[in-house]
Amino acid sequence: MKTCCVVVIGHVDHGKTAIVRALTGIETDRLPEEKKRGLSIVPGYAHASYPSGIVDFIDVPGHEDFIQAMVSGASGARAALLVISATEGFRAQTLEHLEIAAALGIDEVLVAVTKSDLLATAEREDRMAQIRHALTETLLVDVEMIACSALTGEGLESLHSRLEALITQPSQRVAPPDAFLPVDRVFSLAGRGTIVTGTLTGGALASGAQAQLMPPGVPVTLRGLHTRGEERETVQAGERVAVNLRGIAVAQIPRGAVLWSGGDYRPSLCMDVALTRPARGAPTLKHNEQVRVLLGTASTVAQVRLFKTETGGGTYAQLRFQKPIVAFAGQRAVLRRLSPQQTTGGAIVLDPQSTPVRPNDTLRIALLAAVTRQDISGVAANLARAQGGAFSLKQMARLMRRSVEAVQTAFGQRLISLGPGLVTTQGNITDCTFKITTALTSYHIKHPLEVAAPRSVLSGLKVNPELLTHAETVALEIGLIRAHGKRLALSAHDPVSLLTPDQHRRMSELEAMFANAALTPPRQQDLAQDALDRDLMALLLDTGKLWSLPNIALGQTIVCHRDALDAAAAQLRGAFPPPLSFSTSQARSALSTSRRVIVPVLEYFDTQGITLRTNDLREMAPDFAVPPPDAT
Repeated sequence: MKTCCVVVIGHVDHGKTAIVRALTGIETDRLPEEKKRGLSIVPGYAHASYPSGIVDFIDVPGHEDFIQAMVSGASGARAALLVISATEGFRAQTLEHLEIAAALGIDEVLVAVTKSDLLATAEREDRMAQIRHALTETLLVDVEMIACSALTGEGLESLHSRLEALITQPSQRVAPPDAFLPVDRVFSLAGRGTIVTGTLTGGALASGAQAQLMPPGVPVTLRGLHTRGEERETVQAGERVAVNLRGIAVAQIPRGAVLWSGGDYRPSLCMDVALTRPARGAPTLKHNEQVRVLLGTASTVAQVRLFKTETGGGTYAQLRFQKPIVAFAGQRAVLRRLSPQQTTGGAIVLDPQSTPVRPNDTLRIALLAAVTRQDISGVAANLARAQGGAFSLKQMARLMRRSVEAVQTAFGQRLISLGPGLVTTQGNITDCTFKITTALTSYHIKHPLEVAAPRSVLSGLKVNPELLTHAETVALEIGLIRAHGKRLALSAHDPVSLLTPDQHRRMSELEAMFANAALTPPRQQDLAQDALDRDLMALLLDTGKLWSLPNIALGQTIVCHRDALDAAAAQLRGAFPPPLSFSTSQARSALSTSRRVIVPVLEYFDTQGITLRTNDLREMAPDFAVPPPDAT
């Protein structure tokens, strides 16, 4: 069944409620005060059935004191029926209601000139011409005007015909991918409990389904759905609906709450928006100005932070709220001055879950421009630039007003997963790999005698950590870089080949010193401690010619030549063939060394399975080879 939601707007006392009653047979003024005062205070609801479907009417208050109620009712509408009294013509609230409808993105408008039966033919023609002239200064230059009367029935047939035509027209309103119901009424019924009502946008709601109410962020169950007085199993987007909730009390539901199902809607204190055409005669918004934001059924105060674009204009802004508010990307809002109360224009929510940035943040401005164009490649590129080369699929889906699955389908194989919900592109991986190799190249130039660079050289790269890990893995797999323990180096980097003849000679002298010392190695502090010797010692250790062994008990480290360790293992095997056991003291005597040396040597042999330790005794393993210690 096709439906269309139409908001009935216009100046107070111009006959909105009467024309709805004439069209539907339903009285929308329900409150005693409304009947007593003869004007609408809260939105009223009615519907009319046609062969093509159903039109739901929202009769909103026309008095300027009830603008919030008017916006609340109009926010879910697809079209508007503008009611203008033939006896009074175009008035202040006629214009303001039109401007609010435009700010809310309601472009389809029908004009009903009511009370036409009260004017003579010539007077009626003059009034129609006056109204037409007034409309030329709005967006409704060529709109059809239908003269009608709720009392005589004149023009109602034409109105019915135009209204039915709206049902079959495709909606141009932006909607979220999942069910989103701004709550406009909350009450309870005996035997049923909590009831909320609203105009559904986005996806469908189903009885028995789970949903969330934000705020306060409470999970609820949909006990039942009612629309137009009938119980329903499902309700489609665009319909007025009453939802019976389980899991929450009436007192827990604040004004402006949203019932949603299936999406990623979260309360936020900061939203990025595009400012729409300001209301006629309204003052220009100022940076840091406090305004009232009417968004869905919510009314709250926010600070306007204007972005500084290249043209110096204020096309984009951040709204920073005093309390969390829920919205979806593409949702329309109305902005009003606090004092004097006046509609200043509208806003389109671009990112409902933004973060505060400076007004001259060029990356954010570029992102918002791409979001405005709904340029999926541009949005992805700007998110990646702002977030170190990677971005969240949920964030991308939110900005593009699509589901995560739709975003993945749009990109095909171009998205590469970095972890749950985090993606990048091949171009970003290539850029990150280039940054890694550039950082390593720079380090190798500054420290040519070091075999590898500490991973900390990559910490200065402005790259997402998951992307950095992925790009590093790719670079290792293709042989662009190599790992040296916990350090990294370009595969082409060979510090030995960069030594001068004098450096080669000195390194050979140092190596010979340790080779000749066997298991009585010199202490490092006893060696010449100039910068070159330190670099050459580190190079000997990195290339595996010297090995570093810690003596944990003494808090010391000894350095031995690798041949000395091979010889020591062979010597111990000859002195204590398995399964003959030996003590640390016996091993020290067999190798003619000191306790300072034998303890770290045996502990290293233990860790490598060369010796098998039981309490204070050891025996040699049947087969062994001496591997080098782990490089650091």
